[in-house]
Parts: sequence; C-alpha cells; structure tokens
Amino acid sequence: MVAWLREHKVLTVFIFAALVLLSIYFLVFSSRDRGVLLSRQHTFVYDEIERSYLLSAPKQVSDESKIIIGLHGFGDSPRRFAYYTGLHNAVGAGDVVIYPSAVSPRSDQEKTGWNASFCCGSGWINKVDDVGFIVALIDKVATDLSISTDRVYVTGFSNGAFMAQRLAVDYPDRFKAVAAVSGSAGTTTEKLQPKEPIPILLMHGEQDTIVPYDGGVGSSDPDFTWITFSETTEIWKTLNADAANTKVIIYPDDGHTWHNWRILNSWNHSPKASEEIIQYFDSH
Repeated sequence: MVAWLREHKVLTVFIFAALVLLSIYFLVFSSRDRGVLLSRQHTFVYDEIERSYLLSAPKQVSDESKIIIGLHGFGDSPRRFAYYTGLHNAVGAGDVVIYPSAVSPRSDQEKTGWNASFCCGSGWINKVDDVGFIVALIDKVATDLSISTDRVYVTGFSNGAFMAQRLAVDYPDRFKAVAAVSGSAGTTTEKLQPKEPIPILLMHGEQDTIVPYDGGVGSSDPDFTWITFSETTEIWKTLNADAANTKVIIYPDDGHTWHNWRILNSWNHSPKASEEIIQYFDSH
C-alpha cells in the first residue's frame, strides 16, 4: 500500500484534497443551505418583467407551514442575503422561505433596490411595482406547493427593511407579522403612513451610519436625510398601541449589520438576528 501511494502521489493528493473539500462542504453548509444557496434562481413574469427568486422549501409541507419572505438590501442579491442571514436554517422544519430579487439596474448609474415608495435604486427609480410582484409571488409559491397563505411573514435588511414596512402598510391583511432590520420608515421629506395595526419587530444598531440611528444624511448616500430610529418606532407604536405588538431591539455595538450575521464565520448557520425574528414570527 505504501509503495502504491508513493507511485501515485498526484492521485493521492487529489483524493486527500477532495475528502477535505467534501468535509468542509458538509460542515459549512446545512442541508437547507445546500438546497437554496447552490440552486438556480426561479423565474416568474410579473407586469411583463421577468423576476427571479430563490426558494427554500422542505420536502414535506403541512397545514401549519409558514411562508417567510426575506428581502435583501440595496445593491445586494437574494443569494448573498440568504447566506449571511441563514433565515432558512432558523425556521421550522416545515416552513418555506422565499428570497425575491429586486429588478436589475437599467444603467450603470443604478444599483439594485426595492421601490419602498421613498427609496431606493432600480425599483424606485423605474417606479417598479415591487409590492404587486411580492404579493403575486406569495400566491404563486403557495399554489405551487399547495399550502395556505394564512401564515405569511416578511422581513428585510436595510432597503429590504424599507420594503418590508411598505408591504405592511399596503397589505396589512396579507401578513401576520413583519421584522425590519437596519431600516427606516422614511426620510424627512417622505414617510410611510400605515393605517392598519400589524405586529412588527424593529431592530437597529446604534453605530449605524448608513441608515443612521440618530437620523440625518447617511454616510453612503447624500441624497436622503433619514428620520431617526426613534421616529420610526414611534410611528408603529402610535399606530399599533394596544391593537398589535411593537417590539424594539437595539444593538449598542452594531453598525449597519444583521446582528451576528455569518460573513467569514460560515459555520454560523443561524445568526442571532434570524433566531430573534423567527421566534417573533412564531409568537404571532
């Protein structure tokens, strides 16, 4: 055996490297990671535009299956968002997670973004009907998987958090609860104006300078002057009052991040923010 290994050094090294990579593959990625992160995006035509999304669906759904919508941030993609949040790892075994994509930029001057009514990127600049797209996508996936739309939830990060709140404003009857991370309810010139109570979880880092915790112009875009995080929370607290829960989590040491997100720490399948969000959704 030793003599054979000496004569086949290249093959031996190849086999060893393959085993190492295979071990890393199974350690770094959960089964649901592999099902969504390594899959091709699905496509769906809405309003004459081909839209795309990633889907994390269990092998078996039930009458109790939830649908969770995860919305990426400005200039981001559903695959990166799915990776660093790991929402699909935090949900129940029978739950479905949909990661939609905002429309592609139409020029070099644009970045990918949702039309949250007051901001940002490709969706906002081109007045894309992102609200209609996401609602239609929910119905499509529910039909494809033969599950109910009675237990639908939405969360998002940054521009995705703006969009999640806009969905709560426009379609409060379609969502059981909402979670917005590092987001805002608007700028000093244009704010969301919710009319119907809805449970909402608001999460923000005190060191955030992109969507500043204390409001004002963000460090990455001088075109928007954001309201303070306390103003965003007050909008929802005033509306919800005793009719719906408004939960606020502030991270004193966080900047513009999804708390405990996995960037280099790829083994962290379920970041703390994701666990907090899913626990909140489970309670509603």
